Amino acid sequence: PAHSLQTKAVVSTQSTGEQAENKNPDVIALAGLSYEGLGKLYVTMNHPDNAIHMYQHAIKFVESVLGDNDTHLPVLLSDVATVYESTGRIEDAFVSAEKAEIYARNSMPMYYQTFTAQKARILLKLGKLEEARQLYEEVSKLCQARKDYETLNEVRVNMKILSDLESKRTENPENPEVVVK
Repeated sequence: PAHSLQTKAVVSTQSTGEQAENKNPDVIALAGLSYEGLGKLYVTMNHPDNAIHMYQHAIKFVESVLGDNDTHLPVLLSDVATVYESTGRIEDAFVSAEKAEIYARNSMPMYYQTFTAQKARILLKLGKLEEARQLYEEVSKLCQARKDYETLNEVRVNMKILSDLESKRTENPENPEVVVK
């Protein structure tokens, strides 16, 4: 059943890509979001590789048909970063999170801090504590200014983890590769 939906999405994207100006924008968005829906479905079924594949198709669709300023792009990049992160592919997660942050700056400025917090969390997992701290400080200020208390709470929890890791590095300088699991 999933393959038939995927096939319909592919056929739909081919026609929308060729004749986008003649199509209803809602139909075009729906075609691309089919990939996103399948990605989410595969996540819930615990099939991360299939989810990543579908998210990659959704990202390509949005870039080519809806454009780089479409608000779906940073969300999709963030979603695929989360899947990469859950599978231990932290470097891939960072690349996607970084792209999500860049696109969110232009297309979703009111939510920019959420995407930046994700990037900081991944930097923390990579053991890049100084970079993570800088981003968390930036995000904390943005969250306070925008009254985004949900993201601010996440930042505070991760800042505590960050401080603990920095203490461990100070206590054990011969092991600077302390990372979050």
